[in-house]
Amino acid sequence: MRSRRRVLLPLLALLVASGCKKAPEELPDGPSLVTGSEVSVVKVAKGDEVLVRFSDTPARVRLLGLHAFRDNDQDPAETELSAAAVSRLAELVAGKQAIVRFDETERDVFARYLVYLEQGGTDVAKTLIAEGLALTYTEYGFGRESSYIDAEMQARAKGIGLWVNPALAKLADELHASWAAARQKRGG
Repeated sequence: MRSRRRVLLPLLALLVASGCKKAPEELPDGPSLVTGSEVSVVKVAKGDEVLVRFSDTPARVRLLGLHAFRDNDQDPAETELSAAAVSRLAELVAGKQAIVRFDETERDVFARYLVYLEQGGTDVAKTLIAEGLALTYTEYGFGRESSYIDAEMQARAKGIGLWVNPALAKLADELHASWAAARQKRGG
């Protein structure tokens, strides 16, 4: 029994360290969701998260590179911005077909798919950022990051959306600073 443990424990550790787990692109009990898959957007859950259906299988999708504000009882302006992002995202995709595109990381720690969501050839997250309804989430790098940052800088220069409100602009700057610090700490 001891010799079996000596063999199995290092083998188990090696499997865990190598990331051996269920493929992230597999939907539970359903077909694979891959780059280019067409999905039906069933519901907008938050300003940066939607529920989709792919071949009759539901999935939770987080828009990659996007940070939408949440309701905040302490800050009506933040709550208003959150509602505006949810409303605009619903206008763009709810009840419609959309295309998902993956970057390097396919799932987050909450098992949501991390995707670029395109509807009618338009990058939905970039649209929300360009309209000043959300921020570029820069704690982790992603392929379209420079394009999203450019869109955010243009929205800020135009003074639209959250950039109209100095308190929200300050909060955005604080968030970006905290994300940069976390990224730097990880060496990224």
